Amino acid sequence: MIADKRIFRPIRTLGIISTFSGLFILFFLISMWNETRFGFGAKAFIAMISTWYLLTGFGIILRKPWGYYLLKSVLYALYVGWPLGTMLAKWVLEYITKNEIKVFFFNKVMEV
Repeated sequence: MIADKRIFRPIRTLGIISTFSGLFILFFLISMWNETRFGFGAKAFIAMISTWYLLTGFGIILRKPWGYYLLKSVLYALYVGWPLGTMLAKWVLEYITKNEIKVFFFNKVMEV
Protein backbone atom coordinates (compact mmCIF):
# COMPACT_ATOMS: atom_id res chain seq x y z
CA MET A 1 0.00 0.00 0.00
CA ILE A 2 1.30 3.42 -0.94
CA ALA A 3 0.82 5.66 2.07
CA ASP A 4 -1.06 8.88 1.38
CA LYS A 5 -0.05 11.69 3.70
CA ARG A 6 -3.68 12.86 3.98
CA ILE A 7 -4.43 9.64 5.85
CA PHE A 8 -2.00 10.66 8.61
CA ARG A 9 -3.53 14.13 9.20
CA PRO A 10 -6.17 13.03 11.76
CA ILE A 11 -3.50 11.15 13.70
CA ARG A 12 -1.18 14.18 13.65
CA THR A 13 -4.09 16.32 14.86
CA LEU A 14 -4.59 13.82 17.66
CA GLY A 15 -0.90 14.22 18.51
CA ILE A 16 -1.26 18.00 18.70
CA ILE A 17 -4.35 17.65 20.90
CA SER A 18 -2.50 15.19 23.14
CA THR A 19 0.45 17.58 23.49
CA PHE A 20 -1.76 20.52 24.42
CA SER A 21 -3.75 18.33 26.82
CA GLY A 22 -0.54 17.29 28.52
CA LEU A 23 0.56 20.93 28.81
CA PHE A 24 -2.83 21.95 30.18
CA ILE A 25 -2.73 19.18 32.78
CA LEU A 26 0.82 20.18 33.72
CA PHE A 27 -0.16 23.84 34.17
CA PHE A 28 -3.17 22.73 36.20
CA LEU A 29 -0.85 20.70 38.42
CA ILE A 30 1.49 23.64 38.91
CA SER A 31 -1.39 25.98 39.75
CA MET A 32 -2.80 23.63 42.39
CA TRP A 33 0.51 22.46 43.86
CA ASN A 34 -0.08 24.25 47.20
CA GLU A 35 -3.65 22.95 47.55
CA THR A 36 -4.02 20.92 50.71
CA ARG A 37 -7.09 19.00 49.45
CA PHE A 38 -4.90 16.93 47.17
CA GLY A 39 -2.25 14.65 48.60
CA PHE A 40 1.10 13.86 47.09
CA GLY A 41 -0.28 10.66 45.54
CA ALA A 42 -2.91 12.56 43.57
CA LYS A 43 -0.34 15.09 42.40
CA ALA A 44 2.07 12.33 41.36
CA PHE A 45 -0.73 10.60 39.42
CA ILE A 46 -1.60 13.85 37.62
CA ALA A 47 2.08 14.38 36.79
CA MET A 48 2.30 10.86 35.33
CA ILE A 49 -0.78 11.38 33.17
CA SER A 50 0.55 14.74 31.98
CA THR A 51 3.90 13.21 31.05
CA TRP A 52 2.17 10.30 29.30
CA TYR A 53 0.10 12.68 27.16
CA LEU A 54 3.07 14.94 26.39
CA LEU A 55 5.30 12.06 25.32
CA THR A 56 2.51 10.56 23.25
CA GLY A 57 1.84 13.85 21.50
CA PHE A 58 5.51 14.50 20.76
CA GLY A 59 5.98 10.92 19.57
CA ILE A 60 3.07 11.23 17.16
CA ILE A 61 4.13 14.62 15.83
CA LEU A 62 7.73 13.48 15.34
CA ARG A 63 6.56 10.10 13.94
CA LYS A 64 8.71 8.02 16.29
CA PRO A 65 7.99 4.30 16.71
CA TRP A 66 7.59 4.76 20.47
CA GLY A 67 4.97 7.42 19.72
CA TYR A 68 2.93 4.80 17.86
CA TYR A 69 3.08 2.43 20.82
CA LEU A 70 2.26 5.19 23.30
CA LEU A 71 -0.73 6.18 21.14
CA LYS A 72 -1.99 2.61 21.23
CA SER A 73 -1.48 2.45 25.01
CA VAL A 74 -3.49 5.66 25.49
CA LEU A 75 -6.26 4.27 23.29
CA TYR A 76 -6.39 0.99 25.20
CA ALA A 77 -6.58 2.95 28.46
CA LEU A 78 -9.43 5.02 27.01
CA TYR A 79 -11.48 1.87 26.51
CA VAL A 80 -12.29 2.06 30.23
CA GLY A 81 -13.90 5.50 29.85
CA TRP A 82 -17.43 4.44 28.98
CA PRO A 83 -19.13 5.65 26.74
CA LEU A 84 -17.11 8.45 25.08
CA GLY A 85 -13.65 7.04 25.72
CA THR A 86 -14.70 3.65 24.45
CA MET A 87 -16.21 5.06 21.26
CA LEU A 88 -13.20 7.32 20.57
CA ALA A 89 -10.69 4.54 21.24
CA LYS A 90 -12.59 2.08 19.05
CA TRP A 91 -12.86 4.57 16.19
CA VAL A 92 -9.17 5.55 16.28
CA LEU A 93 -7.93 1.97 16.63
CA GLU A 94 -10.06 0.92 13.65
CA TYR A 95 -8.73 3.91 11.67
CA ILE A 96 -5.14 2.99 12.54
CA THR A 97 -5.64 -0.63 11.52
CA LYS A 98 -7.65 0.03 8.36
CA ASN A 99 -5.26 2.67 6.99
CA GLU A 100 -2.03 1.01 8.12
CA ILE A 101 -0.90 4.06 10.07
CA LYS A 102 2.04 2.08 11.45
CA VAL A 103 3.80 2.70 8.11
CA PHE A 104 4.03 6.42 8.89
CA PHE A 105 5.91 5.74 12.13
CA PHE A 106 8.35 3.11 10.89
CA ASN A 107 9.14 4.34 7.36
CA LYS A 108 11.45 7.34 7.75
CA VAL A 109 11.82 8.02 4.02
CA MET A 110 8.21 9.15 3.71
CA GLU A 111 7.41 12.86 4.09
CA VAL A 112 4.20 13.90 5.82
